[in-house]
Amino acid sequence: REVWKYGPRGWRYTQLDVGHAVGSVLLACMLSGYAAKVVDAKIIPNADQVLGLQQIAEQSQKLEDLRESEHAMVFILLTPSNNNSHVQNNHFKDLQEALESLSDQTPELTGEPNIVFNRAVDPVIWPYIDAIERSTSFQCNDGVQQVNPAELLSPLCLFRPGSSLRDAIRMRRSVLTFKNEDISQKQMASCLASTLAAFNPLVSEHCQNFLGASGVRHYPDIHFALWITGVKSMKNGLYFLLRGDSKAFLQILRNNCKANDSELVRQNIPEFGEMNLYYCPSYEAESVGEIKKAASKNSCHQKIAEDCSIVVSMLAPVEVGIAAQARNYSYIHWEAGFLGQLLYIQAYQQGIGATGMGCFLDQESAAIFGTVPNYVPVYHFALGAMEVDPRFSSLK
Repeated sequence: REVWKYGPRGWRYTQLDVGHAVGSVLLACMLSGYAAKVVDAKIIPNADQVLGLQQIAEQSQKLEDLRESEHAMVFILLTPSNNNSHVQNNHFKDLQEALESLSDQTPELTGEPNIVFNRAVDPVIWPYIDAIERSTSFQCNDGVQQVNPAELLSPLCLFRPGSSLRDAIRMRRSVLTFKNEDISQKQMASCLASTLAAFNPLVSEHCQNFLGASGVRHYPDIHFALWITGVKSMKNGLYFLLRGDSKAFLQILRNNCKANDSELVRQNIPEFGEMNLYYCPSYEAESVGEIKKAASKNSCHQKIAEDCSIVVSMLAPVEVGIAAQARNYSYIHWEAGFLGQLLYIQAYQQGIGATGMGCFLDQESAAIFGTVPNYVPVYHFALGAMEVDPRFSSLK
C-alpha cells in the first residue's frame, strides 16, 4: 500500500513506520510499567506463515496484484516490569518456542481479507522494491532487544510519567501547516535532547544497541544535520547534532570545514551542556529565506520544510551498515523512525509541532552536508510552531 501511494519511496516509508511503531509501544511501556522485548520477525522461521500472511500473499498472487500482500516485521513481547529478567527471558523463550512450533503448520483462516485496491486500475510494479526486500530479509539470529522503560527513569529523563507525556501522545499528529514563527532555544534543545542517551535513557537502552542480543552493534550511530531558520538566540544556518560515538563523524566535519577555511563552533545551550551541537560557518547563505528555500528544495520542495523552524536530516552510515550485513539497511530505517517518534512526542510536550518527511533529495542533501559517502540522509523531519488544524479535536 505504501508503494502504491509513494512509488519507490514506499519501502523506505514502511521501514520508518516500523521504528515509529516500536517507539510508540516503548513510550507506552514507560507509562504503564511494562518491560518489552523487541524481536525481529526474521529470527522466527516462516513468520509470515505463522501469522496467516502467507495465505494472504497467495490470494494476492491469484488477484495478480502483489499490493495486497503483507509481511511480518517485529514481534514485541510485553511483560510486567516487576518480573525479573529471568522470568522475562522465560516468557520470551516460551513465545519463541510456540511460534517456531507453528512454523511448519498452515493455520486455518476464516473469511477473506478485504480487498484494498481497485482492480480496474492496472498496478504499477517497481521491480527493485522486491529486490530490496529480498536482499534485506535473510533470517537473522541476532534480532532481540530487551527494554525495561519503567526502570530507565532518571532526573534528566524528558519522558517522565508525571509530565505531559499522556496528553502529548493523544494529541500528536503530523503538522500540515507551520506558522513560520520562531521557537525558543529550549524548545529546540528539548526536542533534540529526547534523541540523546544523556537525556533519555530509553535511547541508551534501545537505540544505541538496536539489536542488543549479542551486545554488538553492527553500524555506527545516526547523526543529525539541521537547517535552523527560526530559533531565538540561534544564528540561522547549518548545524550538526552528534549522537553517541561521534569521533569519526566529527573528524569528517572538521576536515570539511578546513577545506572551506572555517572551524566548527560548538554551541553552549543552558541546561543541555552535554549536547554536542555544532554550527557550520562554511555554509554560505545570503539570507534566512535562502536557507529555507534550500531546506525545502532538498525536501522535495515541500512547503512545510520552508515554513518550519528546523529541518532535521538524519544521516546514517548506510555503506558501513550494509557491509556488515544487508539486514542493517532495514535496522537503520527502523532506528530513524524510532528517533522520529521521540521528536514527535517531545515536540508536542514543548507546545510545538512536527512532521516526518520521507521524501527528500538524497544525493543533493548529502552534498550540502559534505558527508558523502560515509553518511547519507535516511529521513527528514520538520519542527516548528504549528497552525492548529480545526478539523481535529484532541482526545482528553
